[in-house]
Amino acid sequence: MSTPSTNLPVVIGGKQFQFADDVKKVLLTRTVSGWSTEEVATLGESDVFVVKNPDGNLRLVKAVLHLTEAKGEITRAIHGKQSISVQGYNTLNRIAGLHRIKPETIMVDGQPRENPYPDRDTKTGRILGWRCRIMAVGYSPLGNLVIVDVTMYYDFNAYLLQDIESKSDKNPGAIRFGTKFSCPLAVNAKIEVVEGETIARDAEKVFLFKAVDSVGGFWIDMSANVVADIYATHIQQVKHGAAMVQSITWRNAQKQHPAIATTQLVVTNASANVLVYGYKSELTRSQLEEVGKQVAGGAAVVGAQVTQVTGEASYEEVADESEAIVATEEAEGVKASDAPQPQEEKPKDPNLKAKIESLAKEKGVPDLEAFCRNSMGKPFAELSPEQLTKLSLILEKASAAKKGGAK
Repeated sequence: MSTPSTNLPVVIGGKQFQFADDVKKVLLTRTVSGWSTEEVATLGESDVFVVKNPDGNLRLVKAVLHLTEAKGEITRAIHGKQSISVQGYNTLNRIAGLHRIKPETIMVDGQPRENPYPDRDTKTGRILGWRCRIMAVGYSPLGNLVIVDVTMYYDFNAYLLQDIESKSDKNPGAIRFGTKFSCPLAVNAKIEVVEGETIARDAEKVFLFKAVDSVGGFWIDMSANVVADIYATHIQQVKHGAAMVQSITWRNAQKQHPAIATTQLVVTNASANVLVYGYKSELTRSQLEEVGKQVAGGAAVVGAQVTQVTGEASYEEVADESEAIVATEEAEGVKASDAPQPQEEKPKDPNLKAKIESLAKEKGVPDLEAFCRNSMGKPFAELSPEQLTKLSLILEKASAAKKGGAK
């Protein structure tokens, strides 16, 4: 009995090609030197073009992957722009095979710090933002080793200002651009500076000034629903800041790597086709990690191309990560309002609430609860120690001004 053939001869354009019996699809291309073919494999809904060495071993794959918004692989449109999400890059990386390397330290002001690293207010210790460094290590379509070394900074206040600005046009009664010298939401309100914050008080309302530069900025009505929503989102972003900056940094590292060739995403009917390359190498995961450590330590790696990128997390990236957090918490049955909040220091003065109630009577505030909701955006009983201190200072300023005016 003869042994069945393991190769299938095919004649194309007068030239004979041979394929394994299990090959179901090939790409036929006519070039100046004649016909050529590439084996095509299938990955989900997408085709993968396979290039092999003469010995038949896999060398390079080139795939056009189909990403969709429905699967969370493409972000929703923000300012008319869509991009590939972290989930989308995870899909692309099934082909690219990029390795995620997070160095143990990150350089901050010339000193090695833990990675990711929180920037803190020197006076209060409050976290203002996060810095993170992550590398994408893998091969380019040409087969050379490429390390994309990305350092990102996520500034909480910068995003908060962008979020306020993005909602100002549709909410002119709650958010208005102006100067720190006069509040356009209450033109007759007295301007005060309390604990470094510029505020304006009109009756029982408090308006807060968020500076953009030395003079201009946005005045916001702290009692408005849209402002409450902005700050609720802000609280969640601060809470998840460390995880968000790592996710954003990894996405940017993949985005900059030549294995993922997309420079401009073309979205049609909430989906897009993206070209991606994967190169088979002999290096193990531990060897690639060692390469990453060498680059992180500033050492040169022979034969490797190193690209260093620094930047700040964009409004679109932060918004995308915020939506992912909300979706995750909803899937797990956790409401944002029920999620544990960052721990704050207990007030040094245990009688602060009683002092605030006394100050409110001295000021002549008829309804402390209403004043608190309008100025701080939440009930008196729910104020944090930091907010209680701020409310106390507001009332003290008001009380002192009243006494001064009576003299």
